Amino acid sequence: MSNTPTSPPAKQPKDIRIAVILPVYNTSTYLRDCLDSLLNQNHQNYIVFAINDGSTDDSPTILDEYQTKNLRIKVIHRFNSGVAIARNIALQEIEADGQFDLITFCDSDDIISPDLLSLYAKYKIEYNADFITVGYTSFYKTGIKVKNKNSHTPQIILGNDILRFGYTDYLRTSPAYSKFIGNICLDATTISGLRFDPLLKKGEDQDFRLRALLLCNKSVILSNIAYFYRIRKSSLSHNHQNFSSPPDFSLYFKWLKDPIPIPSELRRAIEKEALEQWQNAVILAFRFGTLDKQWPVLKSALQQLKNLFSHKIKNNLQFMFFSKGPLAIRIFLTLNLLNIRRSQKRKKRAAATFD
Repeated sequence: MSNTPTSPPAKQPKDIRIAVILPVYNTSTYLRDCLDSLLNQNHQNYIVFAINDGSTDDSPTILDEYQTKNLRIKVIHRFNSGVAIARNIALQEIEADGQFDLITFCDSDDIISPDLLSLYAKYKIEYNADFITVGYTSFYKTGIKVKNKNSHTPQIILGNDILRFGYTDYLRTSPAYSKFIGNICLDATTISGLRFDPLLKKGEDQDFRLRALLLCNKSVILSNIAYFYRIRKSSLSHNHQNFSSPPDFSLYFKWLKDPIPIPSELRRAIEKEALEQWQNAVILAFRFGTLDKQWPVLKSALQQLKNLFSHKIKNNLQFMFFSKGPLAIRIFLTLNLLNIRRSQKRKKRAAATFD
């Protein structure tokens, strides 16, 4: 009889244990759809950490109902403190358990396909990746919003190229291209200790994703559409009602001040995006009649951003007008709006010629 030690059997996809982080706040209208999709997975080795963040609707009751019926749902109730802290509580629970291979995220008004977790488990085993992302699409109450994206074979990305995905034009036509965290999965050991920044008023998911990718060495990009992002009027990211409040650029300030070395191409992309968001804030302030009120904050934000930029801002006509203040902005945007209307009238007249 041989005394030679044998190595443990290699893990199979079914052995991959996945933690799903689900923050919940007042989404009772959509919560059952989300939970049903989470429980309808082909992959069976997972736990959903549902963090009730002080909901005042029927969400807590629904969560307790599902937890009673299914051991895969673990509910934690707490007072309202924001999505960042809710996710951090889940991360703390996951790390304390110490038995999870992968961590993924879901919003409580979205749904996922039955094969989402099995895709993550399969490609984790096949490539031992730190970061796996799948294709996603948006949907409304009336149906799915189809995007013109290209399907492709699994793309393996190594090193700094991982950071290019989602922040530059690299693989932009992939259905997986995004900056949010709903369609991604991360190796639990790789991101151990990483937390969401509760001081960020918005963009805490983008910040977490960027800092997580800085830790990753190998990623797999899949074009399989497996995450469905619900667009609704009350969604935080689509709420355009509070334009009396000053715009928040703290995410970009943080990124551009970050002492962690970021590749030049990525930094350039972040600077470009920050400037685009600033100009979008100016346009929205103009449209909603809050430009004069918000201009001191907008002017200060622009100066802070410019002081942090490593690359020179290209002087185009729009930026030249925008940087000079409310009067110049109104002149530019009013003339631009008139030109758009004239162009539309010309197109209508041309079309009428052939009626």
